[in-house]
Amino acid sequence: MPLDRILSFIMYYGGLLYLCLSPWHDITAQYKFPYQLNNPHQSYTLPEELLEISGIVALNTEHIACVQDEWGVVFIYNLSKQSVTATHRFDSIGDFEGIAYDGSTLFVLRSDGRITIWRQFDLNHPSSDITHHTVPLQTVNNEGLCYDFVSKQLFIGSKSRTISSEKKEERLIYALDPNTLPLKANITFRLSAATIGKAASVLGIEDIYPYSDKPFRFRTSAIGIHPISKDIYLLSASDHLLAVLDRNGVLRYAEKLDPLRFPQAEGITFLPDGRMLISNEGKNGGNPTILVFNSQ
Repeated sequence: MPLDRILSFIMYYGGLLYLCLSPWHDITAQYKFPYQLNNPHQSYTLPEELLEISGIVALNTEHIACVQDEWGVVFIYNLSKQSVTATHRFDSIGDFEGIAYDGSTLFVLRSDGRITIWRQFDLNHPSSDITHHTVPLQTVNNEGLCYDFVSKQLFIGSKSRTISSEKKEERLIYALDPNTLPLKANITFRLSAATIGKAASVLGIEDIYPYSDKPFRFRTSAIGIHPISKDIYLLSASDHLLAVLDRNGVLRYAEKLDPLRFPQAEGITFLPDGRMLISNEGKNGGNPTILVFNSQ
């Protein structure tokens, strides 16, 4: 092949590669992730009853409301006392995967999309105003739930692909108005696990499954919104990954989680000053934990 054709080939395909990859480089170059995930400010070991903790939300700077996979119970964890100080039942048994709070109302997500609404929730004497609402979703397995104070909506993150789609890598984020009944969820963002995987590779995250042939799948296990930047934070426990999206759903950052520190990251929430809390289920004989990260 003549030299000029070789140079043209390199310039053409090199340019395409740059166009494909440069947005991730540009975004990460402009974005400063505000936490050091290898250096938690504080670690709380949770009791056995929260071994399968699946969701957390900050009620205030001291109290964290928690749910676990199997019991329809809200556990109130006091950070100062480092113990569960109250339990409040809202249902019998079920696969409860997310919890959110708007300042007065508590919301709990069951994996099939059912939302429990607990109005006038009080730490010690919550009301009896509890209702359950089936939300038609296009995904059968959903784990992330948070309240967005900007749009006044609930966000739901799907763990599985859509029922009707052949795109196994597609993940959805829904939004719904909790004050409009019947509850109706609209798709706010369509995410691609494959695209996030490529971006993670650009960021140097290539050994998600170093001893396995599993593909990168990004199965959302928790969702939270930063109180200051308003960015959307997503966890994928199965991939040991944290991803940050902007308000348009564009990936701003991703970082691999140390499996020893984050054996199964299933919950995320923020305190008003920007401190980030991540909860982990107990796994392989380990204890469930809540890790606190100060904003840098």
